[in-house]
Amino acid sequence: MASNFLLVIHSYFPEISDKQIFALFYFFIFLIVFKLLKSFALSRCVGALRRKSVKAGDYAVSFVRSIKPWFYISLALWLGAQVLDLPPFLSQIFDALLAVVLSLQAAKISKVVTRHLLRKAAGAGAVRDFSGIISFVVSALFIVIGILSALALLGVNVTALIAGIGFGGVALALAAQKVFSDLFSSLTVYLDRQFAVGDYIVVSGEGGKVEKIGWRSTRLRADSGEEIVIANSLLVAGKINNFKKHEKHPGVLNLSFSFTNSADHLLSAHKIVAEAAKNAGLELRRSAFVKTSGTALVLEINYFGPTDQDEFAAATEKLLLKVKKRCEESGLIFA
Repeated sequence: MASNFLLVIHSYFPEISDKQIFALFYFFIFLIVFKLLKSFALSRCVGALRRKSVKAGDYAVSFVRSIKPWFYISLALWLGAQVLDLPPFLSQIFDALLAVVLSLQAAKISKVVTRHLLRKAAGAGAVRDFSGIISFVVSALFIVIGILSALALLGVNVTALIAGIGFGGVALALAAQKVFSDLFSSLTVYLDRQFAVGDYIVVSGEGGKVEKIGWRSTRLRADSGEEIVIANSLLVAGKINNFKKHEKHPGVLNLSFSFTNSADHLLSAHKIVAEAAKNAGLELRRSAFVKTSGTALVLEINYFGPTDQDEFAAATEKLLLKVKKRCEESGLIFA
């Protein structure tokens, strides 16, 4: 039957050899097989995974879809060409092209794997902020490996080229040391999950609500309204107090006392503030004289109150009036 099929082909295309016919036949067979395998994986295997786990199913869908048609077309073409008696140089070109195609497909798959690992290890925020740059680095690595492999298959001596890339990589790493430090610090913040967007944190005396965690710095919104930008390398190295569990509204007040008050008299202000905060139903975090202003000492009061704005305002008013009354009774003079 096969011989009859070949005779028919030769009757129309006498210049085509049997091996060329078989190469074309294998190409279409492999192409159909790869296409069917991809369709089967999407329709059956991925469907079963989705019924068990939505996240696993989504990852499997993304993984299978990352296998592009140009990949299995190139692979089918290379497999079909194996039956041909190609000249050595042409065979090397086919092998080199396959190496490049494999590296490009590996780069595509690495993006899916990177996003999945980041989401699993550090959450959606890390995917949003870091998947782009990490995927770019990993993809570039695969592409460079593919190009070097292709050149080696073509007979090019890549040893000197690899050495040059190595020296260039070291120089680039030294030049971008600070950038990489911030990047790894940011990943550490996400992986350790010390805090998240929306948490109220205090770092080295600077406190505020976390608004954004970037790949170089983290932005806080202080109680007074100003924006605080802290390098992630400082966050990793420093002490972080996270007040998320309080789930209360943070507040800060500044009271100015005259220098004419004695030191012992000024110290009694801490006790007055503590009693007033307790009476107002507020949680006192800290009271301290933090600076001078003209002829006054400034007492900074940090506290937590109800999340409802009206209740918070009422409690703050009660705190202030109670402090004023007790200070007047004890003879403390405001500036």
